[in-house]
Amino acid sequence: MKKTLAELFYTRHGVPTENFEQAVLTRCLYPQARMFRNLLVLIDEDFFAPDLELIRATGQLNRSSGFAAEVAEYNYHAGNSGRLRREWKLRLSVTRLRALVLETLGEEESYAESMAPFALPSLATGAAQPVLSGSRK
Repeated sequence: MKKTLAELFYTRHGVPTENFEQAVLTRCLYPQARMFRNLLVLIDEDFFAPDLELIRATGQLNRSSGFAAEVAEYNYHAGNSGRLRREWKLRLSVTRLRALVLETLGEEESYAESMAPFALPSLATGAAQPVLSGSRK
């Protein structure tokens, strides 16, 4: 069985799995969120709950392809709204977390070919599209 992201993170960075969430949160917060982290937690101890839930779910992944589904849930999390989190970015950076996931789990091959009836083979391989007669004016 493949190791999870949390297990691989421990192997590469020496961070025990019980400290995984906090270590990843610290690494993936926007700079302004890092600066105000203690104050935000003092005001609302659950301020970073949506971020920690995303990290916890991501830590259980053993393939990077599951990351998009976790991010979709994160985007619709009830606690992930408001001006502080959305506009001022006092939250986790999904881009940074994605980079960590890809660095740790590796990037998987494109899934375009697996969507057979919906994906054109030429798009997946980069081949030129044939021009249909009468389609240009």
